[in-house]
Amino acid sequence: MKTVLFVWELGEGLGHAAPLAAIARSLQARAEPLGGIRPVFAFRDPVFTRRIFGGEDWPVLPAPQFTGDLEAASYAASYAQLLAAIGFARWSDLQAIVAAWDDLYRLVEPDLIIADHSPTACFAARGRIPVLAIGSGFTLPPSEFPEYPALRRDMQPPAIQSRILDIANRLLKARNVAPLKHLPQLLQGDARAVFGLPHLDPYGPFRHDRLLGPYEPGAMADPIAQDAGVFYYGHSRLPVTDTVVEGLVAARLPIHAFVNGPPSAASELLRQHAKVFHDRPPELAQVFGQCSVIVSHGGAGLTQAALAAGRPQVILPIHVESQINGLRIAAMGAGLVVAEATPSNAGEAARTVSQVRLFHEKAREIAEGITRLGLPADPPATAAELALRLLGLISAPEDSTQGPRQDKTH
Repeated sequence: MKTVLFVWELGEGLGHAAPLAAIARSLQARAEPLGGIRPVFAFRDPVFTRRIFGGEDWPVLPAPQFTGDLEAASYAASYAQLLAAIGFARWSDLQAIVAAWDDLYRLVEPDLIIADHSPTACFAARGRIPVLAIGSGFTLPPSEFPEYPALRRDMQPPAIQSRILDIANRLLKARNVAPLKHLPQLLQGDARAVFGLPHLDPYGPFRHDRLLGPYEPGAMADPIAQDAGVFYYGHSRLPVTDTVVEGLVAARLPIHAFVNGPPSAASELLRQHAKVFHDRPPELAQVFGQCSVIVSHGGAGLTQAALAAGRPQVILPIHVESQINGLRIAAMGAGLVVAEATPSNAGEAARTVSQVRLFHEKAREIAEGITRLGLPADPPATAAELALRLLGLISAPEDSTQGPRQDKTH
């Protein structure tokens, strides 16, 4: 039986854990007649993300964390700036966090690693353990670039990339692993599954990976009344969640909501005033069937799924990825972005999107276009097939979702 380690190192919310769980279910079912797999998880949040599991009794370990200034990198100009914030800009820091991943790998002894937004985990596995890198368009930049480009036209990438590459290659040499030819090769993996839509991909025309669409697929939702309900997804650890909930309640909108994390003032207020308050993450098909507007902080999973379902959105950004998503949703006419949330403007934005027909019409128009993109019907199954090939359980024909093989140990 093969052991597969599913890792999530960076980012908040369920949008990183949920696709890993979906792939695990699909992979386990497909591997059963081939000898089976043993899924093990290493999560940034090993406590509250267990809610994504149904009846599965899978082990969840804490992922090694670098205690850098991640908040300062929330609005990074390029992916390189994020790498610098998690230890890649200093030899001793990178050596220490890689050693922590090495210890985890020795304990679990994985035959394959499936990694979402986990650059250090991928780096530590390089040349030693096969990696299937998964994620959104933001978290999986194209690996062919000579360096990480700026994420927006009004930004300049930091002049630190050559230093990061030098430090990374010094450590790879010490580990007897072939060097990186260029920094974006760090997330190349042995195969890649990009759960993304071209509408929100910050690297757009430069990407050669095949985009698979949202990790939780579903048909375009049926039209419902514009004021049917507003679904809000938040996290109790985010201070802005209290602000948004206060605004939605004051706007007297029919609220459906799920708040991840420990109990908070926001979740208690929603229990009292929401039409539906979910204790566990709801199925998105259920959400889109009951709610006409989606309010979130712009995480890739929910934002893309709502776009494909034809539901207009209100985005309240909390980092550069959600800012990019929000600005693009607004530019397409499929919703509004609220840069600095207050109770009044958060509630007013949700009310406006709910009441203005044009937002609903534009969202459906975009969703109809997405149905013509030829995306896979089951993106997690597509990723599971890649995993089976890397495990050697099925043959490995050429596939457009696969990246080039990593350089192996000397």
